[in-house]
Amino acid sequence: MAGAATIAVQSGVTQAGVADIHHWQSDDVAISAQREGWSVLGAAAIAIAKGAKGAGVAGSASALVSTRTVDARLLNIRSGSAGHLNVQSQDAANTILISGAVAASGMAGVGASAAVSYIEHEVTALARKVGDSSGVAFEADGISVEADSDALIISVAASLGIGGGQRCRHCRYGRG
Repeated sequence: MAGAATIAVQSGVTQAGVADIHHWQSDDVAISAQREGWSVLGAAAIAIAKGAKGAGVAGSASALVSTRTVDARLLNIRSGSAGHLNVQSQDAANTILISGAVAASGMAGVGASAAVSYIEHEVTALARKVGDSSGVAFEADGISVEADSDALIISVAASLGIGGGQRCRHCRYGRG
């Protein structure tokens, strides 16, 4: 008998922002919040039982819980001017989950595996209240706002059970 498990819990907040400015004067401005990286989880179990009457049992599991926020903001700029304003957020964090089990014996082999994930990612980019509502101007050459989720998640689970069985002298089909 054999078993293996991996569990990972990831959480976090990545923020970038400019907010609450009375008068702003600048050239091009980029506000960027990015999250990148790799997480790899793996679990493997192997069980081999000796003899003709033994049973091999193996199981494995990989589990991931991932909650994160990636947020870029440009808020409450009352007056002024700027070149091009770029507000961007991106989640490009990657995850691989692998789980495997192999069981073998002369009589029976049972293998089971699972790869499970719960993912809750929020990616936002926001430009709000740029220029005063009373008519005071904020001038910009251009503005772009972009939120992008490029996260890659791969989950793989495989299991194998091998049993040789015995020949039965009394059984019609040769196995019993």
